Amino acid sequence: AVLRPFLLEKAVHSARRLAGFEIKGVSVQVDMPQDSHVVGEEPAIIGVMINLLSNAAHALSKAQREKPEIVVSAVIDGDRMRVRVRDNGQGIAPEHIDHVFEPFFTTREVGSGLGLGLSVSYGIIQRHGGTLAVASEPGAWTEFSFDLARPQT
Repeated sequence: AVLRPFLLEKAVHSARRLAGFEIKGVSVQVDMPQDSHVVGEEPAIIGVMINLLSNAAHALSKAQREKPEIVVSAVIDGDRMRVRVRDNGQGIAPEHIDHVFEPFFTTREVGSGLGLGLSVSYGIIQRHGGTLAVASEPGAWTEFSFDLARPQT
């Protein structure tokens, strides 16, 4: 894989466009630093973002929130960019949270999710030298976060 600098903000907008059907009716806020350059394989990171957006949209449709929203934010932390994708959906049950990155683990109805998205995304972020992590408050929110390298100046 060729790792090269790209604009994270542009990748997030591409992912938003590609996940458009699934995130219909959801407010997606993007909060990025002025310089959102990261180093990586852009198509793979777009794939991770699509996965996180569509999972968030799925959680939101189950939660039936009055104002469903997803916030994608990033902050510069030294030579890394820390990225967060947070939704105000139903959250993840404590007994499930340790399993979300396992292949074939899904809480969706049979036939509507392979349970591969997060394990594949986890592998992609790992390949980029980062970690995909999850935090959640059942009934309130879920936040996935990961970090990517920034270009050496």
